[in-house]
Amino acid sequence: MILRRVGLFGLAQAAALAAGLALQVVVARALGAGDYGRFTVAHSVSLAALGLLMSAVPNALRRLVSVNRGNLQRAWRAVWLVQLPIAIAFAAALAGLAPLLAGAMRDVLLVPALVVVAAELAIKAGVLEPGWHLLNGLGRHALQAGLMTGHSLLRVTCVVCLLGVSVGLVESLAGLLVSATVSAAVVVPIVRRLAKSTPGRPDGGFARELLRWVRLAPGVDALNYLLVAANLWVLKAMTVDASLVGAYAACSMLAQAILPFSLVLSRAAFAPFARAVSEGGTADAARLLCQASRLAILGAGWGAAVSVGCGDAVVSLMYGSGFAAPGTLLALLVSGMAGTAWLWFLCEMLGAAGRLKARLRLMAAVFAASVAATLVLTRAFGPWGCAWTLAIAGWLGALAASVCLGAAAGAFVPWRSLFRAAVASAALVAVARLGQPAGPGPTVLAGVLGVSVGYLAMLALLQEWNLAQWQSAWRLLRGLGTPATEAIPEGERYA
Repeated sequence: MILRRVGLFGLAQAAALAAGLALQVVVARALGAGDYGRFTVAHSVSLAALGLLMSAVPNALRRLVSVNRGNLQRAWRAVWLVQLPIAIAFAAALAGLAPLLAGAMRDVLLVPALVVVAAELAIKAGVLEPGWHLLNGLGRHALQAGLMTGHSLLRVTCVVCLLGVSVGLVESLAGLLVSATVSAAVVVPIVRRLAKSTPGRPDGGFARELLRWVRLAPGVDALNYLLVAANLWVLKAMTVDASLVGAYAACSMLAQAILPFSLVLSRAAFAPFARAVSEGGTADAARLLCQASRLAILGAGWGAAVSVGCGDAVVSLMYGSGFAAPGTLLALLVSGMAGTAWLWFLCEMLGAAGRLKARLRLMAAVFAASVAATLVLTRAFGPWGCAWTLAIAGWLGALAASVCLGAAAGAFVPWRSLFRAAVASAALVAVARLGQPAGPGPTVLAGVLGVSVGYLAMLALLQEWNLAQWQSAWRLLRGLGTPATEAIPEGERYA
């Protein structure tokens, strides 16, 4: 079942990435460089605020519903009585501070853009995304993934339509506001009907659990963001060579494409893991974590093989020859982002297990150690020291999170898969370095495809994935559209 859920959210995430790229292209071509810069700044403010607002109450409600579906009615009321007022208050503060923020950035034209962004934020953080979280807690994964995919496509459609009527910065952001409003109008009746039709008695301590998340969760999400951002900030502050910083930034942005797939794993595993832990199903919880971690590790091995074998050509193709990364810089950053993505996923699972204090302490320790090591290694080795720090911090942090989770789920790290992924990746790297692809896009694509096929062949040779598992995976992928609430045999409930 974990593969089907991962497939669902993987497709939804891929659609979101594709739609986001299309949105950026449409807006950039319509607005020109000046207004596109303002659009990007306003949108980044919205994303940062959304991450902060979604870190506490919505995740708490998702866990409460995962543990006991009888909490759904009370959780739905909490969305309107707690989360929505918080989102509205935050949005009103952002709109009120818009002149000050625009003044700090020396661009008065940002004021109306930030006001529109604040209105969109109130809807997305107040109702839309909390509704998706409740669907996730219920295990309605197919419905949630479908609604998320529809919203991604709707965003592009609304922006294109409004820009077709009148071209401007406010119009482009208003398209995002309209799409959020329409999506919320679809989600609200769905969740309300589910809340009315879901029987059960709510757990005690509902308000106390919400308060715990408000106190202990936002700091973790802030540290998760800073763990990646501070790496580049320190390099920028300590490196004089602008070309090296530019190459590092290009590689870093390319490697960050891995990070959203930690959300794929967490959305797929959060609800069943929370139920397994609350019901004392240690073996089920460990098996679920092992399967999800195995997917993360195998994906990291593939990323390392592709980035070493074809990374320079991919960066040059996307950004131009002036951004070509020297040596194995991209491979180090890909490895670091993969470890960080696994760390983020395990932090989400600590939250699902209710280990909020351990989660906060872990991230505080990882962040402090990472910043200290970045300062030392960057001074000594430049960009490579910075990239090595990210890789070491990400993977050691993930292993530390595995130890913390072991108390709730038992041992689950798939050490054999970790070893086999490393061997397969190293073998492909050795072959790929003999003839890196260079030239036009089709040549680079052929190189990436060749490394990918070779990596899968090596995994098969090492017996990491046999024919029966491929057939099972294909059957699951063909059934991605089946309801997520179908009857599951007791022995396979968390498989």
